Amino acid sequence: MRITALQLDPISPLQSFGHQIIADCFGGDVSVGLASQNKKGTVRLSLTEAGRTDPLLGPLILEPVVVESHHDAVVSLPPGAQLLGSSAHCPIQAMRLGPIVSVQFYPECAPDVAGQWAARSNYDATTVAQDLSRHVDRLTHTGDTLATGSVHAAQVWR
Repeated sequence: MRITALQLDPISPLQSFGHQIIADCFGGDVSVGLASQNKKGTVRLSLTEAGRTDPLLGPLILEPVVVESHHDAVVSLPPGAQLLGSSAHCPIQAMRLGPIVSVQFYPECAPDVAGQWAARSNYDATTVAQDLSRHVDRLTHTGDTLATGSVHAAQVWR
């Protein structure tokens, strides 16, 4: 089955696995099990110039904190995609391909859920949950900002 942009809902960001599927389907490259991408907990997202002016990501604070939990990652953008954000461990954290925005991180993740995910990957769940708890205000801002932007995009798009 071939996925086309017309079949995808351009309203809300597709996260992690969706980010990787979009990249793969549209000509980017995804690395499976890349050790340097193996991160659990919080990271600082650096927005590119395109990210700072993007309607969805632009309203975020200058260096938002986001939740990571992945082993696979997009390692090259699909043709025509714009890099919107990166981090020290993940060079392609966010991208836009036409109306589609996808992100490697989890804007909706709560500390206890991240701890559970970490435990499943043999990480210390308490340490990961405490890491998120230290940044709960910034994580909440990121999640709320992206949710508000997604609702606004839906209103405009429909």
